[in-house]
Amino acid sequence: MTSCGILALPNELLYQIANELGSGGNTTSLRATCAHLNLILEPLVFSQTTLDTRRHHAILADIAENRTRAGSYVRKLRIPTLDSSARQCGCTMDEDSESWPKAHFESALRSLQGLTSISWTINADDPCWALESVIDCLSPLTTISSLSVYLKGDWSTPRIFPIRKICHFKHLHSCSIQVDDICLLLPITKAVIASNRPHLKRLQLDGGFADVDHGAFDTDLSKLFDELPAGSTSSITHLGLSKFLLGSAVDILPHFGSLQSLCLNSCVPVDFWSAFSGTGIYLKDVVVDYVNQAFVEYLESYTGLERINVSFNGIFVGVGRTDGFSERFYQSCIPRHRDSLKSVVIYPKTQGSWCFNANVAKQLRECRGLEELTVGVDLMDPNLCLLLETANSLSELHMLKLVPRGLGIPWNLDACVRAKLDIIQQLMVSVSRRRGRRYEIEVLIRANDREPLVLG
Repeated sequence: MTSCGILALPNELLYQIANELGSGGNTTSLRATCAHLNLILEPLVFSQTTLDTRRHHAILADIAENRTRAGSYVRKLRIPTLDSSARQCGCTMDEDSESWPKAHFESALRSLQGLTSISWTINADDPCWALESVIDCLSPLTTISSLSVYLKGDWSTPRIFPIRKICHFKHLHSCSIQVDDICLLLPITKAVIASNRPHLKRLQLDGGFADVDHGAFDTDLSKLFDELPAGSTSSITHLGLSKFLLGSAVDILPHFGSLQSLCLNSCVPVDFWSAFSGTGIYLKDVVVDYVNQAFVEYLESYTGLERINVSFNGIFVGVGRTDGFSERFYQSCIPRHRDSLKSVVIYPKTQGSWCFNANVAKQLRECRGLEELTVGVDLMDPNLCLLLETANSLSELHMLKLVPRGLGIPWNLDACVRAKLDIIQQLMVSVSRRRGRRYEIEVLIRANDREPLVLG
């Protein structure tokens, strides 16, 4: 199709084509080809914007003085720092040399009237006035439904700002709070939960592991909802807890009545799962890196689980501590939810009983609705033919991921690479001999390994 033919397409279709290219360099390059495309694609290019005060001085000035329409197009805003130019202004605004950057900064922020999402890194030494400007200018926007905040650095003498001001965002459906100082997590989270009830549905908390012996660890969880009015409960449906100890869960169970999804990452449960059992809290999506008897018993107590992810990446997980639960998990828990499961992800720490085998295959074949399957492959007995037969029997499957496990894996990179190449070679031979349903296969050697191998 010629360029004129492309330009003859409806604007909505041009926008959709550009959207498929992504919001990075491809779209920017396409936008630069002609004035018409520039006009059509401008909202897409600026829909996700980074506001970096170290580099974006000119952009701030253009937005503030209405020399560009970019501000009206921003939907997702990322603030990686308020350093450099903001700090040069200082926290006092008496001198004329300091007033113009603040005026431009606040004018630019107030122009972002269509903003829906903020991802903000707050450094411990960021200037007070800049922090408060972000809150004062953006928190009144009722369109902002998602806020991700990372309180970075040493807050040994916390300023009043982060505790009292973040809760000024009062229309959040999703909130993520990450801290390097665990002492900040509880007061900030309590305030955010209280100010955003009942529409807050997703909450992600990351404690940072500043000090695993800190006395506040085992009380954080039980006090999360202390600032809610008496008799009221939260409406949280998706909860993620990362890098802090989990104390008693009994007192907060009434606030989990709507909970559907729970992700525990590098957390140490005390009575968490035993408290859940028999309470009527039936999760549909579970992500854990630690398996104990209480967790297995909880999965056995109900039906309806749709997604299960067991990764064994937690820093407290011993190599052999959870092996004893693998048989019960595969032979009892998986069959219990076979009619509802859509995704099973098992990421073993080492080779052994959590890896794929004949007994596991039998149970997985009964999960007829599986769309995604990730299993460990023991290099001493990979049994790839059986694995592919199992995958081919699952009519809804569109993604199969293999995690090689053996001597030196996942700690030795060379061993990981050799294992991946060997598995791929075996897969090529096995797949060529079999006619099966086409689905995508990935061989993963690390948790962040994302190089798909498409086989049919």
